[in-house]
Amino acid sequence: MAELMHPLAGPFTLEGSNGQAVVLLHGFTGTAGQFRMMGTFLNEHGYTVHAPLLPGHGTRLEDLATVTRHDWLQAARRAVDEVRDHDRVHVVGLSMGGLLTLNIEEVASITTIDTPIKLYDWRWKLLWLIKLVKPVVLFEEEETFDAEAAEYAIDYGGFPTVAAVELRRLIRETTRRLPQVTAPALIVQSKADDTVRPESAEIIYRRISSRQKRIAWLETSRHNALLDPERMRLHRFVLEHLQAFT
Repeated sequence: MAELMHPLAGPFTLEGSNGQAVVLLHGFTGTAGQFRMMGTFLNEHGYTVHAPLLPGHGTRLEDLATVTRHDWLQAARRAVDEVRDHDRVHVVGLSMGGLLTLNIEEVASITTIDTPIKLYDWRWKLLWLIKLVKPVVLFEEEETFDAEAAEYAIDYGGFPTVAAVELRRLIRETTRRLPQVTAPALIVQSKADDTVRPESAEIIYRRISSRQKRIAWLETSRHNALLDPERMRLHRFVLEHLQAFT
């Protein structure tokens, strides 16, 4: 693997004591480090946590242009397989990681956080054209976080448009397969998310076939709820969901 952009960008595993494992899947342009606070919280409650670094992430922005959605899916499934020796395996995904979570089968439960089905930015519909004239898009402004969270706010600050095309394809393909999802599901959505339309959570809820499912709303969090002030509320939502299957 190429050199990490930051020591905390890389994958991590924390061994637990209750026989259950949670795989944590980060979002597009993000890193495993963004799950450090949630991972530590869940580990303190007995869970083994395993957070992979998805292909093309956490190194150089150019590396993201060399991978596809199939690489991300393969890495996510491999991460789950690595902890199959536990009594139960749960998967939690943020944004693109939530899409990957919805593609993983035979797990005890799933949690999606701010997972894109509908996006605010109309330019996503024109990515096939934009990629011909603009190979890289930089974020117009960086999100700010409090001192504790800022340490883990490690991402590229932009993306290659060819990678965004892959993400859009992943969104379409995942949307089509929602009826095949049967695992108990927690769907978390931030009302103040300015990237993902909150209706995305309702679409996921309606279309998945899980018998046990619920939506949990965050009132003030933005897209990366892992690092926003409501993160402890998010942690509790996830823990309560996992404990329902202990």
